[in-house]
Amino acid sequence: HTQASPLVTFIVACYNLPIEMICQCLDSIIGLSLSRSEREIILVDDGSDESPLGQLKPYIDDIVYVRQPNAGLSAARNRGIQMATGQYLQFVDGDDYLLHAAYEHCLGLIRSKLPDIVMFDFTNEDENENVNVNENVNVMNDDLKSGCEYLSQHTLQATACCYLFRRDIIGSLRFTPGIYHEDEEFTPQLLLRAETVCSTNVQAYFY
Repeated sequence: HTQASPLVTFIVACYNLPIEMICQCLDSIIGLSLSRSEREIILVDDGSDESPLGQLKPYIDDIVYVRQPNAGLSAARNRGIQMATGQYLQFVDGDDYLLHAAYEHCLGLIRSKLPDIVMFDFTNEDENENVNVNENVNVMNDDLKSGCEYLSQHTLQATACCYLFRRDIIGSLRFTPGIYHEDEEFTPQLLLRAETVCSTNVQAYFY
């Protein structure tokens, strides 16, 4: 009896971050409605001066920890992609976190509509979990379009962390190591591979 693959793999990249930030990030993922078997958290330590692993004891059963020589965010995310087994992938940078109610809405969309990509917004305002997510949810345009159609009608938000996407559409696409603005190269190519894109205006990611 093979175990079903997790619904979402969260790829968390970190480099020389305060442990409090990493814990806040992990807590925001673990606090979601996904059971342990529905989520996979891969923490890629991109060669931090000191490994945070010793301070992550409470999380050890919830995460897959991998440490690599410092090679930058692109390489860290690529390592996570390579290891991921989830049906969907979500990038979360270690100094950011997910906003619970809004992200639950995104999870609801992948469960109900099974799109290739759910796109959502981020915020850098001080977190207020009750920012009328429910009001937003009613006015949202959750229609499905193809990625090509979406690109032709909208300006693209480059940050790769605002896309929850099906792992099998990624194919050979990876981040290019050693360049700046790697998301601006990656994200349009990801969208072009998507047959169904669901766009929502909930702010689900704290940047």
